[in-house]
Amino acid sequence: MNLDQLDADIASNIIERLSAGEVINRRIYSQEEGALTDSQQFNEVMNNLETYQQYFLLNRAHLKVLDQRCVFLADQAFEDTLQAGAARIYTLLLMTFKGMDDMGRDLKHLLDPAVGVAASIFKEIGEHKDNQVILKAAGLKLDLLSNIDSLLLKKAIMQQNSRNYYFLSDAGLALYDSLMTTECEG
Repeated sequence: MNLDQLDADIASNIIERLSAGEVINRRIYSQEEGALTDSQQFNEVMNNLETYQQYFLLNRAHLKVLDQRCVFLADQAFEDTLQAGAARIYTLLLMTFKGMDDMGRDLKHLLDPAVGVAASIFKEIGEHKDNQVILKAAGLKLDLLSNIDSLLLKKAIMQQNSRNYYFLSDAGLALYDSLMTTECEG
């Protein structure tokens, strides 16, 4: 492991973000440019992947790359917690997709950073009685938007555009693709 080749400031921020459970996406939304731009941190990890993987292995965690779209940590010691966290994320995504479909809303808005989805849509989806039951059963807050902010936005599964509309990040798109593939196969 050659830590000397890493930029100390960037590496420190990467390690901090990943250790906090955040995903590092290949592209991030730039408010200044109003568009997705390449992530310097993602490129840093990919250019020094073996070094970062070795670093995290020493800390009993695995650095995972998902579809060349994002990187995240899978901690061996907390596998059950990781599974529970993933289940909550999938629950929120599925609830959002189904809710938008039930409302006649085009899912493409959630996939397009230029369009996105307004917070009011999440509020409306979350207020549905069946969704309240699901949120409670999953151990989540009964306010869907609050869950979106605290889990999906904070963990970088979603991002917000310049109008503060929500859209799926590269990590969210990879999860969306896996859900749609599973749905088509099942």
